[in-house]
This record gives sequence, C-alpha cells and structure tokens, in this order.
Amino acid sequence: MTVLFIALFLPFHAKAEEPVEKWTPLQVSIWEPYQLFGKDRDVYGLRVNALYGKNRNVFGLDIGTLNESGDTAGIQIGLLVNAAKGSFTGIQAAGAFNYMGGEGLWGIQASLLGNYSEGDLNGLQGGMVNVAERVRGVQIGLINYCQKMSGLQIGLVNIVKEGWLPYSTVLNVSLSR
Repeated sequence: MTVLFIALFLPFHAKAEEPVEKWTPLQVSIWEPYQLFGKDRDVYGLRVNALYGKNRNVFGLDIGTLNESGDTAGIQIGLLVNAAKGSFTGIQAAGAFNYMGGEGLWGIQASLLGNYSEGDLNGLQGGMVNVAERVRGVQIGLINYCQKMSGLQIGLVNIVKEGWLPYSTVLNVSLSR
C-alpha cells in the first residue's frame, strides 16, 4: 500500500519555488540527450527510458534499462542499472546493479548482482554483493560489507569493519551506533 501511495501521489508534490519550466510530469528517453526534456529538469511523475535516461532529480516511477538521476524518491526499476547520485527514498530494483551516491538511502535496494550505497542505508539491501557505508537495517546476499551497522547481515561472508564481530559467516548482528 505504501509503494502504491508513493508511486501515485508523490509526483504531485512539486516544490512551490520551482519554476514551471524546470520540471515535467512525464519524461520519455531513448538515450540521453534523445529525450523529451533535457537532463537538467526534475521529473515529478513518470520517467520511461528505452536504453538510458538522465535527469537532475526524479520523484515518482522511473522505469528503464539504465536509469540515472540525482535525488530520487519513489520506485526505480532498471533492467540493468539504477544510479541515484543523490539521496534515495523508496525502492530500487535492478537486473544487475543499484547505486546510491548521496547522503542516505531510506528503503530497499534489490538486484541480482550488487547494491552499493555510499551513504547511510536505512532499510534493506538484497543481492549477491551488498556494500554500504553505514547500515541501519538488513543486508542479505552472498557477500555483505559495511563500515558500521545497527542491524543484521545474512550471507556467506558478512563484514562489519567497526563491529564487535568484524567478520562472520551465515549471520552477523551488530548494534553499533
């Protein structure tokens, strides 16, 4: 229900101070720069990318093969890769790899191969390899790595660099702050 709410109502939460020409409710892209609107626009609504799409920020539903944005909130579904270079709130699901390069991720990163969060992960990472700076939540995969954790790791190799148990197999629990 929460996911449905985010996908349907978050796009209509445009900032009042944003000029009308700096955002769009719909973006369609074949390969950036071959898209309806330039990469410097925010998308509040739906973005569909055939091969590769890039926008400043995306709030709503983002579907494509290779998706790139700054701050992102909503649902990002990538056939291959999702890259949110700013903060991310919502669900990132990719066939190969998810990347979040901002201060924090609040939600879920799920992929077949790997997930990487440069900032804090508040939620769940699920993939073969999961990497985050700081985790408040759960990492599930073959290899899980973070600097600090307040949560749980389930996998073949689990590493919390600054945890009371820096390395374990199968299960690792850390309550560091």
